[in-house]
Amino acid sequence: MCENLSIPFLLQQYSKNGKPISSTSGKKTVVRDDRQCRTLYLKCGMVTQTEGSAYAEMGTTKVVGSVIGPRELQRRDDFRPKGTLKCQVKFAKFSHQNRLTVEDLERDYSNQVASAVEPAIVLSKYPKTLIEIHLLVLENDGSTLAACILCASLALADAGIELYDMLTAVSVRAIGDRLIVDPAGEEATRVEEAGTALITVAYMARLHQTTLIDLKGDTSVKVVLDASKLAVDLCHQIDPLVQQALLDIEQLDE
Repeated sequence: MCENLSIPFLLQQYSKNGKPISSTSGKKTVVRDDRQCRTLYLKCGMVTQTEGSAYAEMGTTKVVGSVIGPRELQRRDDFRPKGTLKCQVKFAKFSHQNRLTVEDLERDYSNQVASAVEPAIVLSKYPKTLIEIHLLVLENDGSTLAACILCASLALADAGIELYDMLTAVSVRAIGDRLIVDPAGEEATRVEEAGTALITVAYMARLHQTTLIDLKGDTSVKVVLDASKLAVDLCHQIDPLVQQALLDIEQLDE
């Protein structure tokens, strides 16, 4: 169940007696059930110097994104009937403990975000143009790829880029048959052990289409399917909050 509030927007799971059972407060660690999400905060229009921008928090994971373009490609002899998408994900120096591997992680996230977002953009509307997405991870505390995808989608919409649908994204950690929603800290990073995996799903809720299933680790096909279904169910819960974030920024512009 979702509770739709004014900014910040909060996504909480509720127990049968109606009491909230999932929350995050700063650095404080809160014990959660496996199927409980952390607090979700969404805001558009964070960077005024770009065409569009957004900020997303999943618990203590924080991402800020901006969109530049669409801008005409410089090579005039190279006509492209569809626009070109470029995505760059960077981690702030204080956001990642192991700087030796962060470049590989940045490269992987950049590719994954581009793969997730591109199917949602009506690129045929922007021939011979370049659309750039820049994402900066301010704090990395699990579900970071999902937060990047969500932030990128909001920034694109804020920039006025025509989309088939808004994207939502959720990560699920699998430990054997056990599934942990929106993993934080070590829940998300320890995927090198046998029988463990991290599954991130990007989804267009209104079109009922999945644009990305990213699997890191080792698990069975059944677990991947179960985790993906669980992630899709949560994406449907997040989608109204994404839509409301856009409506609020439009009302501020009026």
